[in-house]
Amino acid sequence: MPTAEIASRRSLRRLAAVAAACTTAGIATGTAHGNSPLIEAGTTYVALGSSYAAGPALEPIADIDCLRSGSDYAHQVADRFHLNLVDATCSGATSADILTNHQHGVTGRSLAPQIDAVTSDARLVTITIGGNDLGYVGALTTLSCRNTLGPNACSGKAVQATAADLDRVKSSLTEVVNTVRAKAPDATVMLVDYLPVLDVHAETCAAVPLTPDQATALRATYTGLLAATQHAADATGATVVRAAADESQHTACGPQPWVTGFELPNPMAGKGAPYHPNSSGMAAVADAITTILGHETTEQ
Repeated sequence: MPTAEIASRRSLRRLAAVAAACTTAGIATGTAHGNSPLIEAGTTYVALGSSYAAGPALEPIADIDCLRSGSDYAHQVADRFHLNLVDATCSGATSADILTNHQHGVTGRSLAPQIDAVTSDARLVTITIGGNDLGYVGALTTLSCRNTLGPNACSGKAVQATAADLDRVKSSLTEVVNTVRAKAPDATVMLVDYLPVLDVHAETCAAVPLTPDQATALRATYTGLLAATQHAADATGATVVRAAADESQHTACGPQPWVTGFELPNPMAGKGAPYHPNSSGMAAVADAITTILGHETTEQ
């Protein structure tokens, strides 16, 4: 077997472990909580969510169990506003891992449900969740791997989300926000959208090795996730943070990508996990949250 192919397969084996853990700036839309308080320095900020919030493979690594970065958007926001951050985000998390499940970290350690991190003194809670409920990033990664190295190269699942799946995510996101509100009634709650990998036309490129049909199906899953998030915000009064207003510029195929693509021989070559926010993307999300908090702070 050629050396390059051996290196590729070794890289993909490493990727599979990360993908299993992981699968799993524009303006915001939505309605802010009517009683959202002034976000004062020193108050408690709790971050909940999946790998899109945790930032796997982005340096520095703050928590190996959850592949959580010390430069994820929560850390950046906390630094800017001098907040007391409790970062409970974890790669691989689903909405059930926030509410009830004891997720297992990379080292096998059992982790408490993320909701346990929310206390009554929290004044800001951000949530990025739902992609793993739909198998979104896992499908992106698995199909890219198979298209690149053959149908038996990766063993992950790659199924399109159904209408029933999306209905369940709407309900689960709404439940997450309502549970947060019950535990922290004075908190501003923000639902932070996933950054787009594909644009509205599902255009692909070398960094996104999908067939047109696969790309269209996965873009539909992503669009459904955005709609589910908006639905939960409308139902609960949470604020939606949508960082990528101009999607064509910041997809994995755009001129200024905010998410990584799938590259060989090493898909994780210092750029973050495939199909996740890169450092620019994390900064863009932090900028969008900062804009909203700055506006709320000024208005109150």
